[in-house]
This record gives sequence, structure tokens and C-alpha cells, in this order.
Amino acid sequence: MVLDFLKYYWRAKTVHQVHSEFVFNIVQDVFDNSSFSQSLKLIEEKRIKLLKSNETIEVVDFGAGSKGSSSSKKSIRNIAKYAVSPPFQCLWLYHLVRSQKINRVLELGTSLGITAAYLAQGNPHVHVTTIEGDPNISKKANDLFDELHVKIDGRCGQFNEVISDLLKSSNTFDLIYIDGHHAKIPTLEYTERLLPILNSDGILIYDDIYWSEGMKEAWVEIKKGLQIHSSWIFSFGGL
Repeated sequence: MVLDFLKYYWRAKTVHQVHSEFVFNIVQDVFDNSSFSQSLKLIEEKRIKLLKSNETIEVVDFGAGSKGSSSSKKSIRNIAKYAVSPPFQCLWLYHLVRSQKINRVLELGTSLGITAAYLAQGNPHVHVTTIEGDPNISKKANDLFDELHVKIDGRCGQFNEVISDLLKSSNTFDLIYIDGHHAKIPTLEYTERLLPILNSDGILIYDDIYWSEGMKEAWVEIKKGLQIHSSWIFSFGGL
């Protein structure tokens, strides 16, 4: 099944207008769930610290660039402000992992590690693999994981290279979250390459689908191309 979920969700005036049992449960358990555990509060404390940081690092941007800055030297506070998913979106992902009992997650675009930390808290048995292209940002994320005492497989490398390594293994994923390299062609290429390691009933989520005209076009093509695939696809952003 294919679902432009958020558009569908916001069209429904009440939860009773959502007819699919799966979608109904997602609305109640994920999007209408505001419960916040102590472990998530600790992550948000780390976010606040990053937003106040005066530290700057050298960054090699392999993606479509940042809307906050185009400089190769960036401040941690700007990365935290512009490149990290907001709290409400992280909470959605946390509750999605929790409600669907997701055991294996792949994230493309670690940034400073806030989102991966949320994903790792959703299920005590979840295994999270996250990929970041920039070595300095990847180090910051792994430092965060250590501070929070969360087990996350944080990998540094260009997406296609790490995906090639993953394809060689026998591992598959229940959830793949694509939040990096916001451009049409790479997004379509990643999707095609990742489908073999996405479980048949897995969930594929894209962030920033309205980042650019190219991303909008990619989203349309993805929805058409996945109509015969049994996975669910969600989109975040730009509603």
C-alpha cells in the first residue's frame, strides 16, 4: 500500500473519518500522542545545549545544502536550528517505533543525532543504524549517543557507499527514514537501492519533500513507482 499519510490525516476533520484500521491506529498512537518520557526530556536538554553552543566546526556538505548557511564552517547552534528535526516530529518517530514495535531502523542523515536518539528510545530492543556524510558532525552525534548512553550504530560516509555495505549484509529494516541530500535524483536513487532491504510490510519516511521543486517531483514519482509495493510511505514537512 502507498499512502501520502500526512495529507490524508490533515484532510480528516476527526479521527473517526480515518477509515483504514492501520491509519486509525497510527493517528491515535503516533500523531495524537503527546506523552513524553523522562528519557526524551534528557534528549531535549541536549538539544537546548546544542542550540546555545558557540562552537564552530568545518563541514563538508554532500547534500543539497543548508537553508541556514552555505559556509564550510558552521556553528553547532545553526546546525541544531536548521538541520535537526523539531521536537514534535521526533516525538512522532518515537511513538511510531513504539506503537508498531519496530525492531530495525535505518536513518539517512544523522546530523547531530537528536532524531536517532528519539528512535532508539522507542523500543528497548530496537537497533538503529544512522548514516552521516560529514565526519565532524558524525563525531558530534556519536558523542551525544555516548552522553545519553544509547546504543546506536552511527556510521560516517556518503550514503551510496554505506548503502552498498548494507546491501551486502542479510539485514533488513522495518523503518527507513530519509532525511538527507534533499535533491530529486539522489532521493530517487536512494529509494530504488533501499527497497531490497526494506521489509515487505516496512515503513518508508521522507523528510522535507517540499524543500524544492525537485523534491516535490521526486515525491510524485515515488508515490507512483511504489504503488505495487506493500510498504507504507509517509512524508514530513511542507503541509
